[in-house]
Amino acid sequence: MDMKDRIREELGARVIRWEEKRPSRVYVTIDKKDIFAATEILFKKLGLRFSIASGMQTPKGFEILYHFGYDPQGQIFSLRVFLEEKENPAIDSITPLFPGAVRLEGEPATRVNDRGEIIGGGYEAKFWSADLKGELIPTLGGAYNG
Repeated sequence: MDMKDRIREELGARVIRWEEKRPSRVYVTIDKKDIFAATEILFKKLGLRFSIASGMQTPKGFEILYHFGYDPQGQIFSLRVFLEEKENPAIDSITPLFPGAVRLEGEPATRVNDRGEIIGGGYEAKFWSADLKGELIPTLGGAYNG
């Protein structure tokens, strides 16, 4: 079974839409409530490499893509979520799965609230680290000056 089939099978009903832009590039739209479970499947269970997350504002809200590489076949699988809340968009943090995600969750225009959700807003940068229990703790604060 190739990786595409394994991902489809493992994500199951979480998949809202599956788009293959070309054989090496697949976009998988999921509900925002499934981001932690889907990331855990791709990263921990299937062994894909987390590459980066990217996002953009849309007329309806925000779109976030979590990009994972499957290096043996040169494929990129991107989990796509839409946040339609314009005032206070939020999504679960993936940092408890791998502390390196703290770098993307500490980017300008994002922050993590006390429930471990990433929320958008302004250019206030907050930097977080995961303690040994996977809890997010603030380490530095400050304003992003672009």
